[in-house]
Amino acid sequence: PQGPGDRTLWIANPGTDDTTVRIQLTTANGQYVPVGMEDVDVPAGSTRAVLLGGIAVDSPLTAVVSSEGAPIIAGGFVSDRQGIGSVSEFALSGGSLPLSGPALITDLVIDRPTESTLILTALEQAATVMVTPIQVVGAAGSLPKPKTVQVPAGRTVALRLSTFYPPGTQTRLAVEVSTTPGS
Repeated sequence: PQGPGDRTLWIANPGTDDTTVRIQLTTANGQYVPVGMEDVDVPAGSTRAVLLGGIAVDSPLTAVVSSEGAPIIAGGFVSDRQGIGSVSEFALSGGSLPLSGPALITDLVIDRPTESTLILTALEQAATVMVTPIQVVGAAGSLPKPKTVQVPAGRTVALRLSTFYPPGTQTRLAVEVSTTPGS
């Protein structure tokens, strides 16, 4: 996600052969391989931490990690050491394949200062995504209308899920995320 704090990409090589990976980032402004991330060695049976520094201060990002040899596992860790008062925030993300069908995201809290943000990336071609609210058991009120999100080719966009409701709304939400035909 976009914002201050540390961003670390963790790359694990669970195999018995060493490998070299390449890291490509996709932000709101485009795709690129940061200097020093063209060839990152990950020895067999080890995990490598790659610090992304302040790259995400102005834009959410997606990292694509490509291995030249052994299969790898990658994930991200975000921490905000500054926090609000005594609270520090952190988030973990795992690697995933592109959407091949609808995806369901559950138990989203809509209650400031908590914020749930959906980060979408179109790596090679533009995509149109439909984000449809789904009623959560115990939540009252009518559901907001679905939102269509345009994701330009080679770009990352963020959708704050609180934008489905008027400011000050407190509720729980689930959403279905699906690409439109041809995306």
